[in-house]
Amino acid sequence: MELGWANILRVLSPSTIGLRSPLASREGDSFLTAALDRLPAAAWSTDHDLRLTSFRGGALPKVYVDGGTFVGRPLHEMLGLGYITAMDAHHRARAGEPTEFELLWRGRLFNGYADPWPGRGGRMGARAVVLDVTDRRRAEEKLRHAVLHDPITGLPNRTLFLDRVRQAMARARRHCDHSFGILVLDLDRFKGVNDSLGHLAGDDFLAAVAGRLAPCVRPQDTLAHLGADQFAVLVDDLGEPDDLVRVADRFRAALSRPVTVRGQEVFTSATIGIAPASPAYTQGEALLRDAHAAMHRAKLQGPAAFQVFDDGMHARALARLRLETELRRAIERAEFRLHYQPIISLATGHLAAFEGLLRWEHPDRGLVMPDDFIPLAEETGLILPIGQWALQEGCRQMREWREGNGHAPLPTMSLNLSGRQLTECDLVSDVGRMLEAEGLEGHELDLEVTENVIMADTESTRGCLAGLRALDLGVSIDDFGTGHSSLSHLDRLPVDTLKIDRSFLRTHGGHPHKTEIVRTIVGLGHSLDLEVIAEGVETPSQLAELREMGCDHGQGYLFAPPVEAAAARAMLHTA
Repeated sequence: MELGWANILRVLSPSTIGLRSPLASREGDSFLTAALDRLPAAAWSTDHDLRLTSFRGGALPKVYVDGGTFVGRPLHEMLGLGYITAMDAHHRARAGEPTEFELLWRGRLFNGYADPWPGRGGRMGARAVVLDVTDRRRAEEKLRHAVLHDPITGLPNRTLFLDRVRQAMARARRHCDHSFGILVLDLDRFKGVNDSLGHLAGDDFLAAVAGRLAPCVRPQDTLAHLGADQFAVLVDDLGEPDDLVRVADRFRAALSRPVTVRGQEVFTSATIGIAPASPAYTQGEALLRDAHAAMHRAKLQGPAAFQVFDDGMHARALARLRLETELRRAIERAEFRLHYQPIISLATGHLAAFEGLLRWEHPDRGLVMPDDFIPLAEETGLILPIGQWALQEGCRQMREWREGNGHAPLPTMSLNLSGRQLTECDLVSDVGRMLEAEGLEGHELDLEVTENVIMADTESTRGCLAGLRALDLGVSIDDFGTGHSSLSHLDRLPVDTLKIDRSFLRTHGGHPHKTEIVRTIVGLGHSLDLEVIAEGVETPSQLAELREMGCDHGQGYLFAPPVEAAAARAMLHTA
């Protein structure tokens, strides 16, 4: 029992006066009387039979009790229904054991201290002081609630959620038939709500989602807001493992209807990771970690998907963590390289450009291809320093080739951009500084952006592309045909070139539908005054078909694989 006022109660206890001289005792009584009259406290004494022998009520306006009317009557009649703990303390005090206690008295909470006191006829009684701590306790509870609950949704936060998970684990250890599990929900498209309606509306949206999810859980379950756009649910006392999937289905159904935020209907869904508990788990954090791993796996399936955790996910999560650590070290140790693949004019056969392709020269694994690390770099934001290095290295290499090539014209340098570079850094200023530092003209550089990124057509993307065009740089749409292009946007975008994705070249021979797709892209590009480059040219028959279609340029192993800078320089001399 927490008694923050215990020392005050001991000082106020009349038993402390008994050790003084008669004069000191009278002065002490006067002091105690004055103190009691100013505190929300009361003091009384009882005889051996626990009948009230004296009472002083102090300042107790919220109790409204006249203890004097109970003198001579059993103590419990004055104390009412909450008397049990107080009576037990008085019994102990009467037996010579000073005792602290709590008392619920007429709807108020008191801390009390009882100690022995001589009663009538030499038989030992007890005396007690109680102090009203109701308001203080309510303030403590309010503070405790604030510490353990999310201020936006009012739901338990991560700390309280993990405590509930630990309690469920303890119950499962005591009862072998007790089972439970947790779900982690990540809201799809939440960033769009913040970006379009503002962060205050985003908070309203989260509160509305919490209200939508709450009816989907039982009283014994715990719905929590982990932060940002993530919620978690502890589903306790499962009937069977499939109950977790049924809960996920209830959540998905609840979020299928639009949420109204400040008069605006917002559609959302949630990607869900599910982690059933097992005796192998000894920490709540590990179970939550695995639910997150399942949720990230579900994201690969698209919005509103769910995935149940398996051991393979944990292994992949560890591998991902190791890869992220190695990527950070690779940036510090400058382990990245650019290899260069020629882009050939199909009309003349001349070298028209080089595409700088990122490679990671891993100290143990050798040359690592971008497909093995770029997705993680995008997700973690490491693509920003890596992408900036690639731009700077490409510009530096162009300057070096120019110095070694005299006044002969050089092919264009084509470099890839991440979508995050377009929106999360001052790309236009960075590129401008790089061009100036290396003494390059803007038209010597071409930047490639994937179709899905450029078709997002956000204000920041459009502004960045316009700034790059103002520097006289070329802009290409990479992997064209694999995304979701809108022709109404395509003719307004500041681009110069379409790059046909290699997947259309790989199997289009003998597949008339794919051949016609390539032909259509070539015709579309030319109708918009755009040049067209076909990636993945590997056979003479593909080359012949592309020439017959009027495709402007080709790139692929038929001409040359990506090569190191020295081999690319040799190509320049023989071009």
